[in-house]
Amino acid sequence: QRVPDDLGARREILTQVSHRSPYEFAYKMVGGEVVHVGSSSGCTEEELVAGISGRTAAIAFSAHREERGVSLERTIELAHEHDVPVIVDAAMAVLPRRKLRVYASIGADLVAISGGKQIKGPNDTGILCGTRELVEMAKLQASPFNGMGRGMKVDRTQIVGFLKALELFLEKAPEEEEAEFGEWRRKADWITTEMWSVNGVSSAEVSALKPWEVRAMISFDDRISARDLAFDLRKGDPSIWVETSMSGDASVNRIGIAIDSLGEGEEKLIVSTLKQKIYEALS
Repeated sequence: QRVPDDLGARREILTQVSHRSPYEFAYKMVGGEVVHVGSSSGCTEEELVAGISGRTAAIAFSAHREERGVSLERTIELAHEHDVPVIVDAAMAVLPRRKLRVYASIGADLVAISGGKQIKGPNDTGILCGTRELVEMAKLQASPFNGMGRGMKVDRTQIVGFLKALELFLEKAPEEEEAEFGEWRRKADWITTEMWSVNGVSSAEVSALKPWEVRAMISFDDRISARDLAFDLRKGDPSIWVETSMSGDASVNRIGIAIDSLGEGEEKLIVSTLKQKIYEALS
């Protein structure tokens, strides 16, 4: 309950450079100081350990970038050797479904998981799990106390909705999950095939580094601005949200369509709307 004014000496949150994200502000908001180790190309175990000091409160690990730098398993081992807890951001990293329980089982001290995204419950719900002591400390930030979390309430009806979504999420058998991933790939293939020959489109390809991370990536020539197109799609009815370059690099003139977010038949609506918007932009 001393947060954010009196954290004592240990206020640094250590994270690998390749795991950086805009969500680091959450640590700063409660008085933490984010310290980066390694480089954009990776991080060695020696660099990670060298970053640990008497000021280190925790090591933050992004499960969305688990292939980069020091692995989660080794991060946990090295952190615990120095009595430092590990916080895992697994907001959108619980597919395949068995991963929901993996992080805590291998020793992560706190794991944050979105109730929306892959679980598809209410978007402002989620799970914080891990060691009992740290979870209990987090609870002190909420009602009936007046901590940082007091203004971040989740309505009881949304909690019920999340629990039902979690129940449905866990009910799916491995073979059903594999079929679901296959359907996502089919939709992505269909979208890119439809968009490939559209005037103004320079390329259309499927990005599927993992079966559950499938996106249709549509790039445009210099007559079309991906950012302007994305904004136009948002303003439409229905509103369609697509991904654009998070790096801010204007040379990355493309949009990404996250297939796991699509309902039945929505890929057809997206393609027809995209074609119409591109036609209007070129007219």
